[in-house]
Amino acid sequence: MAATFNPPPGWPVPAGWTPPPNWQPDPSWPSAPAGWSFWVDGTVARPTPAIPLYGWVIGGGAAVFLGSILPFVSNTTNSDYASFSISGGGRAASALFGLVLIGLAYAVGHRSAPTATRPRASIGLEVTLLVLSALGVLGYLGFAAAGLAGFQDQSDLGYSVTVTYSPSIGLILAIAGCAAAAVGSIRLLTRANAARRQAPLAR
Repeated sequence: MAATFNPPPGWPVPAGWTPPPNWQPDPSWPSAPAGWSFWVDGTVARPTPAIPLYGWVIGGGAAVFLGSILPFVSNTTNSDYASFSISGGGRAASALFGLVLIGLAYAVGHRSAPTATRPRASIGLEVTLLVLSALGVLGYLGFAAAGLAGFQDQSDLGYSVTVTYSPSIGLILAIAGCAAAAVGSIRLLTRANAARRQAPLAR
């Protein structure tokens, strides 16, 4: 049986593609594992990474969603007459943000055709994911920093008090989820850009 080209994990080439003579992979592509066999018998299944790149974003979005239903902050205000809590609208917005990340990641992972087979394929979804996840990291970190630094609020008796809070499991999950989504988005964007540069080879 004829041997088939077996690209290493992370190389954006379409299934069944055979490199032309003197072809060289893009230097930005992941290095092949030690001892990797580039040509295999057609009956050998092509190994795939344990976690696809878009899986990082899906997992991050799920963490943001889960964090929205868990305790978000621990109230450490210095007064019994003032308190701080996350409104239902804030939790709903956080949950929706997590679902948006999941939906965009699903769209990236389930396009009708591989990016490498579509010359000059759009990278709009990857860019959107990166921007949203980066904004999420900054927003949740800023929210946590504001609570640790403290802010002025009105007590039930009408005088000003300093209210502080510390991040709880929900907020920590949201920050970690956005960070994971950002990492996955960067890797997706890197792969998409590499595929765009190599697009003529797939024609």
